Amino acid sequence: MESFLIYALAAFIIYLVACVIDFVFSRSGRPSPNLIPPPPARKPESNAIKGFVVSMKLTMKVVIRWEQLIGRSFSCMDYKNQSDVEALIYCLMLCNNPNMTYTLEEFTHTLKNDKISRDIYKAFARESSVINQFQAATESVKSSESGATPGYIKDIVSMLIMHGLDANFAMNMELCDMPLFIAAYQTNRKELMESDRLWTYLTILPHVDGKKLPSARDLYPFPWEEEEMMEEATKSIQEDSDKLDAFFEQGKNLIAKNYGG
Repeated sequence: MESFLIYALAAFIIYLVACVIDFVFSRSGRPSPNLIPPPPARKPESNAIKGFVVSMKLTMKVVIRWEQLIGRSFSCMDYKNQSDVEALIYCLMLCNNPNMTYTLEEFTHTLKNDKISRDIYKAFARESSVINQFQAATESVKSSESGATPGYIKDIVSMLIMHGLDANFAMNMELCDMPLFIAAYQTNRKELMESDRLWTYLTILPHVDGKKLPSARDLYPFPWEEEEMMEEATKSIQEDSDKLDAFFEQGKNLIAKNYGG
């Protein structure tokens, strides 16, 4: 009973002190101090636009969404075409902001706001400048000149996934990393095909004339081997031509020296 009275008396004294403090501050015109500290103020997100964080990570998912939206290969994208660029930025915002539910038409209308479009394009340019540091320089070949139909990135990513690349990693992989995995896939496929051909050659060798098939390459040359043989033949012809030119030049100098011609 005595402990209860002591706790009640202590609570009353605390209440009395709080009332006195409030009275003093109210008479002086200053707000009374808050005995419970307020929660820390959140810093505004400088890169937030209408509730969406401007993240411009160019992943395979973004590229695939663009191809699905436009119906063309990403390699045919025209950066001077406003519609292509707006569609790319829309896919960037859509894939990097899960809560975004804008349609392309609504997003294009939003870009008419100068402040919003300026911030978005600024973030896009900054992200592009960072990624370009890691993008390997490649020689651009127009499909009309090469006669080849440009391939879709979505087909290449699907092929890599079906051959063992983790689907989540592949979809979130950045565009600058794609050539690394394509090169690794091509090297692996070549090694498997060459291994299969070698075992086939060894299997049939006892039943064929070895003079007609001296090596596994003679059984069936692969396209890349034909290209290598063509390059070697061209190089050999060029070397022989240089030697022939040097021989004729030496002969002319010898004739001029001996006969004064």
